[in-house]
Amino acid sequence: MTSPAQEIKERLSISDVVSSYIKLEKAGGNYKARCPFHNEKTPSFVVSPARGTYHCFGCNKGGDIFTFVEEIEGVDFREALEKLAQRAGVILKAVDPKEQSRLKALYDCMELAARFFEYVGKRTTVALDYLHVRGLTDESIEKWRIGYAPADWRKLVTFLREKKMSEEVIEQVGLAIKGDKGLYDRFRGRIMFPIFDAQGRVVAFSGRIYPENEKDMAKYVNSPETPLYNKSRILYGYDKAKVSIMREDACVLVEGQVDLVMAHQAGTAHTVAVSGTALTAEHLGLIKRFTDSLIMSFDGDSAGLAAAKRGVMTALSLGMDVKIARLPDGQDPADVIAKDPAAWSVALAGATHIIPFYLDHLVRRNLAPRELIKEVSKEVLPFVAEISNRIDQAQFIKDIARALDMTEESVREELARVIVAEERPTALPQSAAAVGKKDGVREKIFGIVLWQESLPSPVATLSHVFKEYARITGEEMKELLTKLDEPRKQDLILQAEVYYVGHDRLAVELEELLLSLEDEELKHSLAASFLELKQSPDDPAVLRKMHDIQKRRDEVRNSRFLEK
Repeated sequence: MTSPAQEIKERLSISDVVSSYIKLEKAGGNYKARCPFHNEKTPSFVVSPARGTYHCFGCNKGGDIFTFVEEIEGVDFREALEKLAQRAGVILKAVDPKEQSRLKALYDCMELAARFFEYVGKRTTVALDYLHVRGLTDESIEKWRIGYAPADWRKLVTFLREKKMSEEVIEQVGLAIKGDKGLYDRFRGRIMFPIFDAQGRVVAFSGRIYPENEKDMAKYVNSPETPLYNKSRILYGYDKAKVSIMREDACVLVEGQVDLVMAHQAGTAHTVAVSGTALTAEHLGLIKRFTDSLIMSFDGDSAGLAAAKRGVMTALSLGMDVKIARLPDGQDPADVIAKDPAAWSVALAGATHIIPFYLDHLVRRNLAPRELIKEVSKEVLPFVAEISNRIDQAQFIKDIARALDMTEESVREELARVIVAEERPTALPQSAAAVGKKDGVREKIFGIVLWQESLPSPVATLSHVFKEYARITGEEMKELLTKLDEPRKQDLILQAEVYYVGHDRLAVELEELLLSLEDEELKHSLAASFLELKQSPDDPAVLRKMHDIQKRRDEVRNSRFLEK
């Protein structure tokens, strides 16, 4: 029995898939190109048709056609699978045709609504005048499909009914609300910003009231959560920004739709925005698919800093480098860009790492010495605690000690107290596309185990897998699996089924994955030992440990199971 993944790979070559996104050059039996995932002058991105894989020797990203589409499109495995299956003409039997038809109706309804708002917007002078005053050009208004919802109770509902959309669908996508007299429009008398998913499909709207009506009505009305829209997983502008994020190796984050459009208009195409919610781990997972560098931009008042705190903590815990582009108090990015686009560029170029930024913010408040120490412990040290890079952490401890006129040892002791007080749990990986190679391997193992556990007669010997996983990582896999939510488990199971159903060498595949995981663990251990050796160059115990790690790594890499 051939798996869907195998069937897709038989019909689509890796070179055909990759060449539809970037230009490939023949290099013997392989192809080479400039890597699409980072900036480089000399091509180090290699595609191997014989192996069905790609690998970049510059940024170390690699995989098969599925991981390539995940990375370059910014989608999860399920979406990459559906996209490639459609291209290959492979029918995914697990997908219910009725469900496909239902989703198509929902997407079609949102697209019709977007066209309706666009049509009305182009003919509404007051809406265009407001957008022009804010600094938006006609080109930007058209590019972002900004429109207008007329101040009428049922204009949109009537239009959609005429287009054969059912009331059930109109209500499901959040465009209308059911009242005593039937459906009425959710958005009325508002400038409409369509919100797109990673594939550029309209999934929601954000409607802004005119400034003169802000006292009487909510400034923004956003679509509710729907089958198409989860605000914790959608970043405004992500569909248009992801390629630039990848090429710039950085992502600029702003707070509003106008800020976002103005940023792109000013040439900062690697900018995204949150819509109607705080920055979440899911948002950051999308960004991490393309970069670990995050530049947050908001005004420098205390409210803005407080609002950003949780998102910053999450970003640091995921190993991201977080900087703040300071703007004048009371001004947002749109204000700055409209007045002087060059000032926006200067602010981004001078972005400061989050820890010295917060530290400087507190120092400039001219607090009494004891109060300053207390505030730094409360506001800054929790950020330092989230940083996994010990070299960076040591530098920030030194900066804090200097600012507080304290010894570094005193700051370390307070940091230890903060860590213990917060009882910070070890973070689980978010997704294979959002984390490093080690966690990608871990998730493949997790998927196979969850899949096999769901079967009446598992093919793989799971007790052996649990034992080996614990030996390699020092962690209990069963305990980690209980921390995964149900949707994540189902996604991992789907991935395992697609790759391995009918696989006659599943046990061998598991051994290869375990050995790959051990190789990654040993690599990280070796790197940590190098840091120890820098601090103690003549320590025989460190040298002996490094020798043992390298010896075991050689054994693992020379194993017949491990891909060379």
